[in-house]
Amino acid sequence: PKTEAYFGAMAGCALIRRNVFDTTGNFNEQLSGAGDAMDWMLKLAELKIETKKIDFVAVNRRLHNNNMGVTNKQQEYSDYLKILLQRRLKK
Repeated sequence: PKTEAYFGAMAGCALIRRNVFDTTGNFNEQLSGAGDAMDWMLKLAELKIETKKIDFVAVNRRLHNNNMGVTNKQQEYSDYLKILLQRRLKK
């Protein structure tokens, strides 16, 4: 496990201006919790929407065997593959 703070993008703790959603659209509800956030953050990058990293711990995450990242790992991987394939087909 990580013992020091590190940067990671978590949609659940992001501060997002309402007008950003006018540009990006909402999260894709057909994807799992991690997949929809990854898809949306890729939209930010594609649209060159500026993001800022904050330099302090905003979330303390408790890891255990019932975390969604553990219990839904296969669904997340499936969603990630869908997202990457969709973006590849758009090019």
